[in-house]
Amino acid sequence: MKYFEGIPVTLNFPKKFFRFLMTHPQQKLLEVMVSEAFACFKRGQHEDGKTLLYSFFDKFDPTVLQETAKDKNFIYQLIKAKNSDNEVNSMSALFMLDYLKKYGVEL
Repeated sequence: MKYFEGIPVTLNFPKKFFRFLMTHPQQKLLEVMVSEAFACFKRGQHEDGKTLLYSFFDKFDPTVLQETAKDKNFIYQLIKAKNSDNEVNSMSALFMLDYLKKYGVEL
């Protein structure tokens, strides 16, 4: 299991997702945004975490998000994580699925 800021992360993001993140000119800002979003979920501040996570995704190229939304394996992982006992993973997955709806994910 992988850990991000001490939080177990069970999702395997598509490679193009990480390539975009690693080459983004504001990479450090994006890392801080997602770290703080996870910290908010851990503290029970779900609306703050959701706002940060959505802002994080707003920085992405829409084509990356469209491809991510079509990745059935990743969407399946999100659905499983959404039902997890780990509140951070569950909230993150729930809001990622919600965000990806505008790119064609149907639940």
